[in-house]
Amino acid sequence: MKIGKDVTFKTEDNVRIAATHYMGKGDAVILLHMLSRDRRDWDSFAEKLNSLGYNVIAIDLRGHGESELDFLKFNSTDYNNMVKDVAAAKKYLKKSKIFIIGASIGANVALNYAVKDKDVKGIVLLSPGADYRGVDTLKAIMKYDRPIMIVSSEDDFQSIGASRQLYSFAGKERDLKEYGDAGHGTNMFSQPDLSDSIIDWLDKYK
Repeated sequence: MKIGKDVTFKTEDNVRIAATHYMGKGDAVILLHMLSRDRRDWDSFAEKLNSLGYNVIAIDLRGHGESELDFLKFNSTDYNNMVKDVAAAKKYLKKSKIFIIGASIGANVALNYAVKDKDVKGIVLLSPGADYRGVDTLKAIMKYDRPIMIVSSEDDFQSIGASRQLYSFAGKERDLKEYGDAGHGTNMFSQPDLSDSIIDWLDKYK
C-alpha cells in the first residue's frame, strides 16, 4: 500500500516539479536526491520518517524523474536554480519551519537554500561536495549558522575530503558521521544504523 501522495507544483520560474508527499502533523522534512536519480531513492526512509509523525516531501529536482527539463542539457546556472525547487516544495507544504536532507548534489542544494532561508531549522548532508556542477558549498558554509549533520564514507573520494572541510567550517551545532566503505549519497542507507542516526538528530533539533 502506497503511503505517499504524488503531487506537482510550479516553481517561481515556472518549472513543474513532481513530488511525493507523506502528510504528517509533525515537523516538515524536504528530501533532495542525487544527480541522475529521483525521489524514489527516498521511499523507505520517507515512509519511516512519516511513521514517526514527520510531514515529508521528496521531490524530483528539475531535470530529473517526472519533473520538467533535462539535466543532461544543464549548465551551472541551471543546477544552481534547483534552490527554487526547494522553495516551491516549502510553499506547497505551507510550513514555515523545515528540515532539509540532501544527497550528493542534493546536499549542496540543501546548504545553498538553507543559507537564504532562516526558516530552515537544520540540514543533513549525505556526501556533499565542494562543488558539484557549479553548486558550491565552501562559500555557503561560511554563512550557515544552524544545526548541520554531515555523513560521508572514506571510500567516497569525491566527498570525504569536502565533508571534513565543511565540518571544520561549520558552527557549534555540528555532527560528522563517517563510514569506511558505504559508498555515495543515499547508497549509504545500506548501513543499518544510518536511518536511526538521522532520525535521532532530527528529534534533537525539532
